[in-house]
Amino acid sequence: MKTSESIPVPGLIFLLSGPSGVGKTTLCKKLLAQHSTLQRAITTTSRPIRAGEVEGQDYYFISPEAFEAGVASGKFYEKAQVHGQWKGIYKAEIEAKLSQGVDVLLSIDVQGAATCRELAKTDALLNDRLVTVFVLPSSIEVLKSRLCARGDVPADELQARLNDAQKEIQQAEFFHYRLTSASPEEDIRQVEALYYKAKIRQKRQHALMLAEKIYGAGPLDTPFRA
Repeated sequence: MKTSESIPVPGLIFLLSGPSGVGKTTLCKKLLAQHSTLQRAITTTSRPIRAGEVEGQDYYFISPEAFEAGVASGKFYEKAQVHGQWKGIYKAEIEAKLSQGVDVLLSIDVQGAATCRELAKTDALLNDRLVTVFVLPSSIEVLKSRLCARGDVPADELQARLNDAQKEIQQAEFFHYRLTSASPEEDIRQVEALYYKAKIRQKRQHALMLAEKIYGAGPLDTPFRA
């Protein structure tokens, strides 16, 4: 008979979302550097590659025509048109990582996160594995400063990005967790705490499921009281 130690805990899908410029990329890099249990699901985009970006590491860069062909053939879990360009996550990108028993880190826009939440209701791969976190800016002015400091947002796009951000912030209530960006150190501390919390909950659910399979339903269904 297999014990809980010999049966691996299913991988978790840890999703970070929020307005452009809120600091998702920085948080993801720090999480990946500190947690070997996490692997990033790389987003595919139709936008041109930027200076310093690496194909297959930052994004998969494909043409708009190739992206639309992938959508037509059902290759994407989620996709959205953001600031005039397509972005999405290949199904194979998530499936391959989960099959290796690792946790998957997603950093996607608010539209994509909504698609994932909806899919999780019926998709066996996402169901009970998806944990969503919305990162809020401390203010729109701070977000504006961050976007300007990045240097990759054209001046004529800046106000449109800020308008989009205000709409996206209204979707925060639909996520499992919400955190307001403060400092880089505090942000990573909060995100790590949420990741640990999700892992503990997942392991507990897995242990209860195994116990029920091995011993059958019974006392374990009744909450323990001291």
